Amino acid sequence: MMIAIRGHFDGKVIVPNEPVDLPRGKELLFRVDNSSDTAAPAGVSGESLLRFSGTICMEDLDLMTRAIAQGCEQVRNDEW
Repeated sequence: MMIAIRGHFDGKVIVPNEPVDLPRGKELLFRVDNSSDTAAPAGVSGESLLRFSGTICMEDLDLMTRAIAQGCEQVRNDEW
């Protein structure tokens, strides 16, 4: 599960700007974005991507589908 929490650094610890509902003692991974921009990340609308619909040939789609089926969701315990 990934959530975003806005907060600030008080010189010693990271302090959330609002109360958070997280389990005590659970290890967390912090990703710090030093941006004060409160706007949503830039992107494009799905509608603007419709022009690309159908531009990949069926042969390439089949190759991608097979590569995903062969390579995704494989667990290799020795690599972690």
